[in-house]
Amino acid sequence: MQVSYHHVDKSSSLNDFVEEKMQRFSQNKEKFSNINWDISKEGGLYKAAVRFKASGKIFKMEGRAGNAYASVLKVLRKMKSALPRKIKSEQRLHRKHVSLH
Repeated sequence: MQVSYHHVDKSSSLNDFVEEKMQRFSQNKEKFSNINWDISKEGGLYKAAVRFKASGKIFKMEGRAGNAYASVLKVLRKMKSALPRKIKSEQRLHRKHVSLH
């Protein structure tokens, strides 16, 4: 996992925060790879974006908020609600169809 910053000072506490929160997804760690976080400041708002590979597909999610920690939490909420559906639907599409003959 890599965390990069643009127009924001690097922070070890923010790095620790991101790593700690990503541990929620550790049970699916074998499904995730190439996790890259990008934290930046745009127009007075902090933007956190994550890009990763899961089930052979690249995902990108982002969130904006008044502080960097809140923007990371928004992204994690999106991941929590969206990823199980996306991964399960992909697995469902790739299942072999059983003939009824």
